[in-house]
Amino acid sequence: KIRADWGPYKFPSKRSFPYETTQPHFGPYKNPAGEVYMGMFKNGQPHGEGKSYWPNGDWHKGEYFEGVKHGHGFYIWNNEKASYQGYWENNIRNGKGTFKEDNGDTYTGDH
Repeated sequence: KIRADWGPYKFPSKRSFPYETTQPHFGPYKNPAGEVYMGMFKNGQPHGEGKSYWPNGDWHKGEYFEGVKHGHGFYIWNNEKASYQGYWENNIRNGKGTFKEDNGDTYTGDH
């Protein structure tokens, strides 16, 4: 089962609804680990198209399913100066994709 610990989504603005929701809504939301997510939510978790930013400078733009990277996406590792564009399954690179390193090395294929 795919799961991530986002907890129930609460709207950050006083002008927004002040209750937890199970309906799709658009972020932004910051989880306890400092990750900022902007995108669609369903049942209190990132679900659908979205973008995440981590405190170390990494970021991901792509599809989410029940709180995890799942489907097509683009990920940047800030410290390693590397990137991956391709498919994810349950937060793991899985399927066709391209991994590029800072030194110019590139691998395209199954991950």
